[in-house]
Amino acid sequence: MSFGAGLLLLIWVVTSILVNGIALLHRFTKLRGLDLIGYGAAAGVALHGVIGCAIAAVPAGRWAFVALLLALTLASVVYVFARGAARDLLLALSSATKISLALWLLFQVLCLGLIHAEVRFPESLPDGLYIFKTHTTNVKIQYLTGLPADNYLPFAVAEFFLRGVSFEKVRPILPANEVSNRTILMPLVDLPFRVALGAPRDHPQLGTYNYIGRNWPDI
Repeated sequence: MSFGAGLLLLIWVVTSILVNGIALLHRFTKLRGLDLIGYGAAAGVALHGVIGCAIAAVPAGRWAFVALLLALTLASVVYVFARGAARDLLLALSSATKISLALWLLFQVLCLGLIHAEVRFPESLPDGLYIFKTHTTNVKIQYLTGLPADNYLPFAVAEFFLRGVSFEKVRPILPANEVSNRTILMPLVDLPFRVALGAPRDHPQLGTYNYIGRNWPDI
């Protein structure tokens, strides 16, 4: 995915989460200002998580749930502007808060730019930190940041849900790490967007690979 396409996707995700949550809480609570944005973000995440759960539970209805989310987003955008919620937010927020929110958005864009950075990988990636040895995006993030392989987990869990891979039969999801050791909210929030982008549901048969002298599921 190009940087431009990734930027459009980022705008879509942030807008969908914030606008849906803000519209919901503006309609049913008295929250306003920064509180409305903060709690609205949490409500938007929860809403997307619920729709992600529905997609995981009823894969045949995946497109219906995505259509529902798109309809809710469109209705929320209309509500936010028609009821003056967007104008009220602009008037209620201080200059410092607006700058902080702008810096947060800039941080999102910089994170997007990070995955498009050109890197020269070493000849070999040592065991321990590098569970995966191929030059994929998650390995690039590890190499650039020195972080563990955890950045790959949300993607892997979402793939299990979307592709119909059994968490019970194909385990652990990372060497010595069961999926139950981790939270799954981020993958669930991710599911509607992945479906909308045409993620496959192909029920792959996963093999194994050797790492630190043992065979593990080749996720």
